[in-house]
Amino acid sequence: MEYQLIRSKRKTVAIEVKEDKIIVKCPYNCSKQYVESLIDKNRVWIEETHKKVMGKKANKLTYKEGQNIYYMGAPYEIKVIIGTRDLLEFDGEKFIFTIMSSKFNNSEDSEKVKMQLMMAWFRKKGAEYLTKRTCDLAKQLGLTINKVYIKNVRTIWGSCSTKNNINYNIRLISMPKEVIDYVIIHELCHLVERNHSEKFWNLVERIIPNYRQRRNFLKNNSSKYCNW
Repeated sequence: MEYQLIRSKRKTVAIEVKEDKIIVKCPYNCSKQYVESLIDKNRVWIEETHKKVMGKKANKLTYKEGQNIYYMGAPYEIKVIIGTRDLLEFDGEKFIFTIMSSKFNNSEDSEKVKMQLMMAWFRKKGAEYLTKRTCDLAKQLGLTINKVYIKNVRTIWGSCSTKNNINYNIRLISMPKEVIDYVIIHELCHLVERNHSEKFWNLVERIIPNYRQRRNFLKNNSSKYCNW
């Protein structure tokens, strides 16, 4: 298995799987023999991770007419038209992108504009829905939050700060409502238990008995629902 080796002052070894290569980052004093044994030991994980990476690439949204954007777990087709200003509208059946004629025939400019329009739309709708839903669930549970923020992040779905601010991934409202509720409850439970201890997961389970099913759905389907 071919790989790119990057040595630095770091203290640990890390394996990063890219579309076209494997990158191994290691300390200066790490032997090549150890690196290769580590790769061999993690061969199954590397192959599975590479499949996921390539799957995400294949499913990546390019904002072309006929593709689908997921909103609240349901797919809605993209329609693209020429207009006098850049605009994104949702009519309940389609996401309609209006693109200025000066950018319409330039695929790179057009895709960039569509992405910006969709990010703005999802940020607005996410703020509206997630703020209200978080406040409603917090009230039901007798908990108090400070503020809700929508952020463009890729590594986490939500987080809870020490100031009781709840942060959500902007892509979360692409998922089905029951999965969204799982993430909200997960973060609200951190108001009580600030870690992922057994007490924390017991609390989550008391509120959502099938939380494992929802968590697995989120893990296994995010590349399909949140492919932008």
